[in-house]
Amino acid sequence: HPLMATSSRTMHHVTKLESFQIVISVFKFSKWSLNFAPPPRPLDKPNISVTPEGSSEIKEGDNLSLRCQAEGNPTPSYQWVVPQAGPTSNTRAEGSVVNVTHIARSQAGNYTCIATNEVGNSTWTVDVKVTGKKDWLAGL
Repeated sequence: HPLMATSSRTMHHVTKLESFQIVISVFKFSKWSLNFAPPPRPLDKPNISVTPEGSSEIKEGDNLSLRCQAEGNPTPSYQWVVPQAGPTSNTRAEGSVVNVTHIARSQAGNYTCIATNEVGNSTWTVDVKVTGKKDWLAGL
């Protein structure tokens, strides 16, 4: 709820925008105004998580999608380190996501996301296990 206070020449208006941010405006009936805002958010290194967490099991030939999410100030950039064995033409890392289409057993291993900003970096690793091929005749 806004809080208003007036005097003969000045009107004060205080508005709470969020639980941590208060903007105060002082209006003079003359030709100037003064605005106050909270200080900028402090710098911090990325805080990271990957979905799915820990380890992931997938059947050979299926598609794998891993998403890395990091929060930090300034906003972090992403890099993926993936196992080098097997085909690479089916692996695409774009920003916070890595996708592997028709994964091969040779592509099993650790997939590591590195989130970096000017304050530091954080890493998160998912151990991907690739099991036998789908049995297409099992449902018949």
